[in-house]
Amino acid sequence: MVARVVERPTPTSSSRADEARSGPSGHGAAPGFTLIELIIVLVIVGMGAALVAPAIDSGMRMREVRSGVRALSGAFKTLQSEAIRTGRVQTLLIDPVENQLVVDGTQRSVDLGDVVRLAKFGHVLIDDAGVARVRFFPNGSNSGISVLVDDAENPENLGYVVRLDPLIGSVEVFDESTS
Repeated sequence: MVARVVERPTPTSSSRADEARSGPSGHGAAPGFTLIELIIVLVIVGMGAALVAPAIDSGMRMREVRSGVRALSGAFKTLQSEAIRTGRVQTLLIDPVENQLVVDGTQRSVDLGDVVRLAKFGHVLIDDAGVARVRFFPNGSNSGISVLVDDAENPENLGYVVRLDPLIGSVEVFDESTS
């Protein structure tokens, strides 16, 4: 048996360059995208980002409002527990001007930030400075309050109502934007 050798022509560097310029089929334009196609894609991506950005900002603001609601309800529960545990009346000062919660007689305070707005106090006495006082008693009861917590820049969203029951001290949160 004799082996037969077949010689194939090897492509030269110039034929490879010609193929790269004209495409694999040997005719037509070079592969890739034109400048117009790239600009169209960038315009579409830019339009999508412009549409999504306000929704992201609104979502971040509502997240801060919900965080303020959690801080307020957490302060209510903590002070109720401390009043029962220590046997002494605890007082929470809610200052809508400074936008903070302060435990009376201590250095403890919670700043609610610039996004959260405390509004529409109900079932509570408010002093001349606009500060609401909520008292927590050793028997588990309290003076009671309801507070609307919303976005300072978008009050039309209505926010959340946080209600503290004066007899049993339960905290209820109602989403006013869905009602």
